[in-house]
Amino acid sequence: KIAGECHSPVLIVDVTAPESLLRSRLTDRAVSRGDVSEADEKILDYQLRTAEQVSEVEQATMIECDNTNDVDVSALVAKINKVVSRKLSRGNVE
Repeated sequence: KIAGECHSPVLIVDVTAPESLLRSRLTDRAVSRGDVSEADEKILDYQLRTAEQVSEVEQATMIECDNTNDVDVSALVAKINKVVSRKLSRGNVE
């Protein structure tokens, strides 16, 4: 709603990875102690427990990003720019 009022396109980037990989990353981070993030397994459990399904309307404004391996950020940015440009050229800001 706010994006429409501001004439701004909406885009959701849905970043996913398998739960086992997320837990492994948390363990690695805890062992290295080099990360200032407060994220731990309790937070991950909460996020997994409270995650909401993406609605059909939201799916129409969504790009999926599989974070199982390193993400090609340049390719992701190019994809985002393409979708946003298309939305702007159509006047589609919702």
